[in-house]
Amino acid sequence: MSNKMTDLQFIKGEQLYLSPFTLECITDEYIGWLNNRHLMRYSRQSMFEHSHETCLKHLESFAGSDNSFFSVRTLDNVQIGTVTTYVKKDKGVGDIGILVAHPSAKGKDFAYQAWGLAMAYLFDGILLDKATGGTVAEHQRMISIFERWGMKHEETWTGHQELGGKIHDAVRYGISRAEWMALPNKPVCSIDISKAVDSLEGLDKWVK
Repeated sequence: MSNKMTDLQFIKGEQLYLSPFTLECITDEYIGWLNNRHLMRYSRQSMFEHSHETCLKHLESFAGSDNSFFSVRTLDNVQIGTVTTYVKKDKGVGDIGILVAHPSAKGKDFAYQAWGLAMAYLFDGILLDKATGGTVAEHQRMISIFERWGMKHEETWTGHQELGGKIHDAVRYGISRAEWMALPNKPVCSIDISKAVDSLEGLDKWVK
């Protein structure tokens, strides 16, 4: 698969930016995050062994779809995690997934910031009507991020997910476009659509 991509979305915030996840993003460090059972304890990814090949297959699954796979990066170009958006254009809905794992992100509220940038992309970038997110009911830190961004609890699935040998309930939160527009604390960011890059090297000028 060529790593030249078009119609890409670059979402720049005050401390972070989201750029397309490319081949260069599949590093040993990234694969190590996915294979860290404690780090991934609330994710279905903890059930699998990850390698460069499995990560490449996952990246390729986004080609030709309405879905997006982003690298979450600091403004000095350090990859600290990922964001995915799975879009149903016919329903005007996008579902967000997130991983923030770099040690330098600890205590800096970067997951909250990255989630806000992803929501800005869905609502202000591709003009969807609704954004959703889900997690297991025990993941209170993730639920706190949902609620801080004005998302509301919509559904609980009892016994929905088996992780670490235990059965967990799962919850879904959502926010409408009208609710997003009424938020007083929307992220300060810029969205630049239809950029094309061959590698991450071309991003430095844009993020500075």
